[in-house]
Amino acid sequence: MQILRDYHHKHIPDGMVLALGNFDGVHRGHQAVLSEAQRVAEQQEKPWGVLTFWPHPREFFAPQQKPWCLQPLAARLRTLKQYAVPHVSLLRFHANMAAQSAQDFVDEVLVKQWRASHVVTGQNFMFGTKRQGDAEFLRQRLQHHGVGYSAVPAVIEGSQPCSSTRLRFALAEGHVNDISAICSRDWQVQGRVFQGHQRGRLLGFPTANIHLQPHFAWHHGVYAVRARLLGQSQWLPAVASYGVRPQFGAGACWLEVHVLDMPENTNYYHHTMQVELVEFLRPEMTFQHVDALIEQMHTDVVVARQSLQRNLGK
Repeated sequence: MQILRDYHHKHIPDGMVLALGNFDGVHRGHQAVLSEAQRVAEQQEKPWGVLTFWPHPREFFAPQQKPWCLQPLAARLRTLKQYAVPHVSLLRFHANMAAQSAQDFVDEVLVKQWRASHVVTGQNFMFGTKRQGDAEFLRQRLQHHGVGYSAVPAVIEGSQPCSSTRLRFALAEGHVNDISAICSRDWQVQGRVFQGHQRGRLLGFPTANIHLQPHFAWHHGVYAVRARLLGQSQWLPAVASYGVRPQFGAGACWLEVHVLDMPENTNYYHHTMQVELVEFLRPEMTFQHVDALIEQMHTDVVVARQSLQRNLGK
């Protein structure tokens, strides 16, 4: 996958079909936009790719707030690669762009700089200063330049559209099954394993500790997961805790992964580990004494094994 930033737009082929949007989470609605862009490109025998914004406009306007994006940039790019996107162009969202009118964005960015032959967005796409541009405006302005346009309808899962807002809610509430349904894949993160306080090893449950890049936080608690080191093909059954470890005094938030049936003396330190959420098991808790915590951890392992067996091949 070729990744180009806004100042490299001259290297993008003329007449590209552009899938335009934030693509935060790359859920099924985004996937529909990607599929339509690929379909149009194949029909017209044109190259195609994604044009996305970084940082997320909301993070630009309110940088002091907690992380809003579902995925850090590297994770978003990895996910787009999974869907065989051949080109990704990163359009830096800055003060000048925030003040740019919808018409100027079409004329100067999509037509003059990126030289698009066709643009594809979701039907609720909004752009330009004060979000003055919508899908109909985009259609009319692109038509003025002889550029095609497709607005892709929302993808409905259950009775609601698949959206980044719905995905944020599911992550915040620990609704892992909803996350998988909205994305048509299990939610995946990765990070570098570091040496923590080694409490898990002392309790009989050694863990790989991972600081995740700034992202929209999940519900704190214990999850059945699959894990593997970057570059390996086999996913291993595991149980993971995401949170601040209140039993020992709340600290920084990180992910602790206990790989089931892990060979003795396995050393994950300084390796990158990938983790997939399978099921939320219970919220983060405190116990009256450590023995009660150890007993609960044994229970968590049993329940995680059952969950992973039920979801085998999912």
